[in-house]
Amino acid sequence: MEGWIKLHRKMVDWEWYKDNNTKIVFLHLLLTANHKENKWQGITILRGQKITSISHLAEETNLTPKQVRTALDKLKRTNEVAIKGTSRYSLITIEKYSDYQDKDEEEGKREGTQEDNRRANRGQTKGNKQEW
Repeated sequence: MEGWIKLHRKMVDWEWYKDNNTKIVFLHLLLTANHKENKWQGITILRGQKITSISHLAEETNLTPKQVRTALDKLKRTNEVAIKGTSRYSLITIEKYSDYQDKDEEEGKREGTQEDNRRANRGQTKGNKQEW
């Protein structure tokens, strides 16, 4: 698995941020959910969805199945995720996946080229040299 996800600093204000198990499960789902539509055993898995199980999530996050179940219940209660279960697996949908991963870099948008940034960094390095 390669690539990256966007994570906004206001995440620290999220209601589950201080609940470590819930935060771990949610961040793991963001990191492992499909970033594009895919097929699995004849089922279309959409962007922002993941096929998994409680025991598999527990193994991946190093939490107990009960901790994962409790975290998922909290995330469902606040509409962060939706879960459709079968006897073999659960299809977890991150409800606002596009909100988390599609936003343009409007805030803090980088301006200038890479060369402009390199020049600026060289100038800052020169200006920060200390003479002993």
